[in-house]
Formats: sequence, C-alpha cells, structure tokens
Amino acid sequence: MKFEQLPNEILFQCFEYLNVFDIFYSFDRLNYRLNRLIRNISLHLNLPEKNKPLFGEFFHKILLNSRIRNQIISLKVSIKRTCCQLNAFLSFFSFIQFSQLQLLTIADLNQTNSEEKKSILLLLSNFLNIYSNDMADEICEILSKLLLPNIQMKLTFNSITNYITIPITSLTFYQYSLNDLWQLFKYIPMLKYLHLETLDNCSYINNRLDPADIYAFHLQQLAVDYSKCSFETYRLLLKQTPNLKILTINIEYQTDIIDDVRWQNLIESSLQHLDIFNFIFVIRIDDIILTKVHQFQNDFWHKYHHWYVNYEFNSMHAIFYTIPYMKNEYSLKPNMKRSDGFKLMNNSKVFKNVTGLFLFVDILNEHYEYYFQNITSLTLYQDSMLFKELDFHQRQQENKFVESLQITVNLSNLKHLNIKNTCHIISSTMLLQILKKAPKLSSIAIEKSALISFVINNELCQYFNQMIKKLDIRSYSKDKFIQFIKLNKLCKILLNIEELQCCIEQTDVFLFIINHMPKLKDLKIDSWYAFRQKTCAWLKMTASQLNIKCTVVGYCYL
Repeated sequence: MKFEQLPNEILFQCFEYLNVFDIFYSFDRLNYRLNRLIRNISLHLNLPEKNKPLFGEFFHKILLNSRIRNQIISLKVSIKRTCCQLNAFLSFFSFIQFSQLQLLTIADLNQTNSEEKKSILLLLSNFLNIYSNDMADEICEILSKLLLPNIQMKLTFNSITNYITIPITSLTFYQYSLNDLWQLFKYIPMLKYLHLETLDNCSYINNRLDPADIYAFHLQQLAVDYSKCSFETYRLLLKQTPNLKILTINIEYQTDIIDDVRWQNLIESSLQHLDIFNFIFVIRIDDIILTKVHQFQNDFWHKYHHWYVNYEFNSMHAIFYTIPYMKNEYSLKPNMKRSDGFKLMNNSKVFKNVTGLFLFVDILNEHYEYYFQNITSLTLYQDSMLFKELDFHQRQQENKFVESLQITVNLSNLKHLNIKNTCHIISSTMLLQILKKAPKLSSIAIEKSALISFVINNELCQYFNQMIKKLDIRSYSKDKFIQFIKLNKLCKILLNIEELQCCIEQTDVFLFIINHMPKLKDLKIDSWYAFRQKTCAWLKMTASQLNIKCTVVGYCYL
C-alpha cells in the first residue's frame, strides 16, 4: 500500500511525529487530499534553532493565511537559542492573531535583560504555561500586574521578597523549602495546583511570617517528587492546606514517616477533603522497621478510603507504597520480600503506571507475582552481588528465560531494550526470541562486541534490520571505540538505523558510517579527547552535508 492510500486516521497519527515545518514542506500542494488534511490538524509550532529556510517558508504561509494561524495551538521558543526568530515573529504578529493558541512555552527567560523580559512577559496575558529559569522580584512585579488566572509556571527557586500578590493558580518549582512555601502561600493565595520537584529538608523558619496565619485555602493538589523531610515537616505543611484533595509524595530515609496512626490523625484533623493519597516511602532496614511491616493495613486505609499499601524489603532497604505504584519507573531486584496486601488488587493494576522497568534477570528463577503490563522500556541487569553466573547458553535454558520474562513483562508494548549489562548471558538466540515477541521494539542498547558476535545469526540480522531504528553501542570498557576492520561486519545489521550512538576515535570510521548507513539521520559520538575541536567541527559539517545531525559528546582538545 502506498502512503497516499492510507486512511485519514493513520495519516493524522503520522503527522503527530513530524514538526510543522516538515509537514508543510513535504505535503503542501502535493495533491488535493493531503492539502486539505494538513489544513485540518492541530499544529504545534516550535521555532527552530536551525533550518531557517523552512522557518521562513512557513512564516510567509501563516502571514498570508489566517486559517493556518488558527491551526496553531501551541508555540515553543527558547529565548537563548532562537531570539532572532522570535523577534522576527513578533515584528509581524501579535498573539491575539492566533485565536486557538492555548500553550506558550518560553525557555531561558533569564538570558535576557530586564527590558526584554518585561516586553516578553507583557505578551502573556492569556496563556497557560511559562517555562522560566528564575523568579526574580522584577518578574514577580510584572506578573502581579497581569490578569493571569490560568497561568502555569515552571520555575527554579529564587525567594520572593516584594509584598505583592500574584494571581497564579498553578505552579511547578524545582526546589523549595518549608519556609519558602509560607511565602508562596502568602503571595500567591489563589494557588490550586503545586508541584515541587524537590522539597528541601530545611528547619529554618522566617520569623517575619507566622504560618498560623497563612493558609492555602484554594490548594487542591500537591505533588512532591522527592524529599527527605520528616513527618513533622509534612504535618506543619499540610495543616495549612485544609481543602487538599490530591496528595502525592515521595520521601526517603525518614523512619518517623512510617507511622500510620500519625498519618491517620493528620488526615482526620487537617485533610478532611483528601480523596487521593499516593506515596512512596523508602527507608533503611533495621529491627524497628521490621516491626512496622503491617502499617497502613487497617480499615481506615482499606475500608474507608480504599487506599491500599504494599511494602517490600530486602537486607538493606524497605519501601512502602500505595497501589497502583505512582512512578513510571520501577526496579525489580532479587531477594525482595513483600506483604500479603499486594494481593488485594488485580495483579495487572499494581504497576499500571510503570512504563520503564529495570529488571534483574536473577529474579526470573524466583517465583514472583509481579506483572508489568505497560512496559515500553526494559533494562536487564544481573546482580553482581550474588556471585553466580546464569547458564542460559543451552537451548532449553534460553527458551525458559524468554518464557519467564513473558510471565513478568508484557513484551507487546516494548519499544526500547537495554541489554548492555547482560550481554555475557544473552545469546543471539535469546535476543531473536525477544524480537519476535516484541513487535513494537525499535531501539536497542547493546555492547558493541556482543552485537558483532550476533552477526553470524542470519535470522537475527533479518529481524534486526526490519525492526531496529535506534541503536546505542556506547561503552565504558577498554574496547569502546569502533575499529575500522570490524565495520563491514557491524554494518551488516545497520542498514535501517536512523539514530546511532557510538564511540569513535578515527575519522575514517566516521566516514564509513555516514556513507554506508543510508537511513542515518542522527549520529551521537562519544569522543572523550579523541578529536581536536577543529575535527569535531568538521565532523558536524560533513555529516550535515548528508542531512545527518551529528553531536559530539565529551571533550574535544584544542
């Protein structure tokens, strides 16, 4: 079937993977049907750092055609990297002309001077997102004069000192302390959603502020990605949020946090509207913790709130978490013990949020009831502390491995596989079986030497060429660089690779790769002093002549 014969629904999905410039450059005026289709989709405009000709061509299209302007629902720009394009854009357009624009993302705002900040910020009266790198007083002063009831900001910490009130309802901060939160609640009283990437464990309290008089009455959702704060810190914080409905927290290495009675008292006294409580508590294991393994298992949690808590522990750590597990990544290690409360929910729902799994293959010989339904990224490890080598090299054991893997992981959604740590036990036959069971797999991270040894398996090469578009063969071993004499073997299974990450120290290897990989679009090179700065610039320029984006990671010497 030809591309133009695909149904509209499939074409719409294809367009989602393309940027707006490529869509119009490739399909505009190609034929009547495609011309209509691209004028009936939502567009996300990301001002490019490069490719200025495409930007100029599209710029004139939206200048002349208001219908295309109305297709744009989001605009993203980096002040630092695309200032020229933004200035050109703003010299011809006002944001009012984009009637459907819902999301404006501005990065690197702190790279501009005060006047530029002011002129940019004054354009933001109706948009939902600003991504800034600071919250200096001058920005607060500007924002306080704007009517921004729906604005969401993502900011790094810089304390607010001016006595101003900012009408913002949604905020994301990189790092904050309890003292900063008192100020936040005082100056942004309409806040409904607060996301803290890190909550500092700081005991300092500003004497000028009395927390007893500062309440976040409108706050309904609070999320803390990471903290090492004690229960007392959270008690002080949550007493000021009486209308909170959703609480999501991740706390590590605070033993007093494992106390279901104290949490129950706090919730009953200060959080009477709390509907959803998601948490992960990680603590070091000791005799005291072992006596608390049945915490959070009474009627208050199960019967009255339908909050189910599981715990797991090994010889070093214990983890208590609400079901379903709230993070999108999980590490499944051997010798873990878990609670019977795990059985209170359908097994497939416990880890329904997890899309990235770090799996220690040693557990495949153990009998766990874990099941991961929605995994898109899988990294296989072997626990070196167990001092045992798994014998997978006989066909019977190889088949058993893949069968055990399928019992734990649904491979049908898998897109990325990392086997760098287990190449010594994963044979070509086993990798082939995984490819057959994972139809969506398109990305692999593997040791270079292992990949070269797999070339002798013709059926594996065939599947590899059909499925894999992204390959990572970077290594930190002594034999990390690709040798020219091995390139012929390696390129046998690189014919359809579009993205390659590797270690190169010779320019002839580089030239061979870019000239023998016809579909390569993105090349990332780990050099680490292998090239001079002038050579690095030459690599990038040479690759760009073949429409290949080349990035050199590491250090280039003078």
